[in-house]
Amino acid sequence: MTRHPASRTNSTPRRAITRRRFLTIGGATGIWMVNGCSSPEQLADPTTTLRSDAPTATTATTARPSDVGTAPLGDADDHVLVLVQLLGGNDALNTVVPSDGRYRDARPTLALDEASLLTWGDGLSVHPALAPLTDLYAGGDLALAAGVGFAGQTRSHFDSRDLWWRASADPSSDGWLARWIDRAAIDRPDEAMEAIALGAGPRALAGSSAAAINDPTDIELDAPAGMDQGAFEEFLLATAAPSPSDPELLSAARGALPAALSAQKIVSEAIESTADDPYGDEPVAALGLQLTAASSLIRTRPGLRVVTVGIEGFDTHASQLATHDQLLGQVASSLRNFWDGLGDEHQARTLVMTTSEFGRRVAENGSAGTDHGRAGVQMVLGGGVAGGQMIGQHRLDALEDGDLPIDVLADDLYGDALRWLGGPVDEVLGADRPATGLLTL
Repeated sequence: MTRHPASRTNSTPRRAITRRRFLTIGGATGIWMVNGCSSPEQLADPTTTLRSDAPTATTATTARPSDVGTAPLGDADDHVLVLVQLLGGNDALNTVVPSDGRYRDARPTLALDEASLLTWGDGLSVHPALAPLTDLYAGGDLALAAGVGFAGQTRSHFDSRDLWWRASADPSSDGWLARWIDRAAIDRPDEAMEAIALGAGPRALAGSSAAAINDPTDIELDAPAGMDQGAFEEFLLATAAPSPSDPELLSAARGALPAALSAQKIVSEAIESTADDPYGDEPVAALGLQLTAASSLIRTRPGLRVVTVGIEGFDTHASQLATHDQLLGQVASSLRNFWDGLGDEHQARTLVMTTSEFGRRVAENGSAGTDHGRAGVQMVLGGGVAGGQMIGQHRLDALEDGDLPIDVLADDLYGDALRWLGGPVDEVLGADRPATGLLTL
């Protein structure tokens, strides 16, 4: 398995090592973690700290309904959440383009040509690169949320990503999806929980036993030179034999090895089963490959509940037009191929939600780009989505220090996602959240 060390800060207190938490480390760095030893790459990285909670192997509006209670976990046992992370800070105003003239005043060179914009619904204008998703919006499978953010988020990548991943101001908190997995496992002790992070930024699962694979196409578990591959795997499995007298870490490592090998085989098989791959022989970008793997896993692994994927590059400080066009095109085509590849049965049980740590400044900068801003725009796709609508708005008439104000709380979107998974909401997010109206639950 390719070893991808995960960087962590020293702000989180170390917890007791358990088999579950060792799997967290093993998923991120391969299974080269015995007696506290990690990969050479990780040991050489001065920013990396070996931790037990490291990552793991919108202008139309709609009214929000009143608060809803937490759905029983058993109501959604086969539902899957796919979190698509647009890392760097996606520009909301050039994704969903307002008709307000202040948009063009603030962006004399970056404002999109009005004739190029796509029209979705009742006068909603969107970036032309989103064309592959047009009929999904029209057909009711896709919805948008504008003015999205967390109260108190900053323009710092580090701070804002951390807040989006944790959904908590507590720096010692696990990722919000890790907290859901922990809570759901308590409620369903006899059920296997499965989650996987593919590609960049798996921190929403930090603290869980999810596997993390940076590159789904390169996950071979290579035997040392001179050792047969089969014999190497047999050796690793043999180390999983119980040995209560061993130190705590080694015991946890031994318990984790079979699951690490199993995860490696499962994902390898998923990648190889591409007979119905919608990409065919096309060269595809990293996000497309991640979503191809996700589609195959959703179709073949009934116990899979959460997948996170990510695409870098949205920090468009300079030359934004071409870069943003390319990135949104990758997102739109990758999501469309993923959706088509699922088929009706699996579309009905899958919810896709995008996230990005913040939006961009309203005014363009002097480098044909935009700097870090505040509120952003997110997409929600799925069989349970009340699509063809956008909640929230770009409030250009009420800027806060040059930024779009927050109109839709990200916590509320996360509440929707947790209800899709079956809850609980209050125990994961610290309070029940009002439904946004984006789902039909």
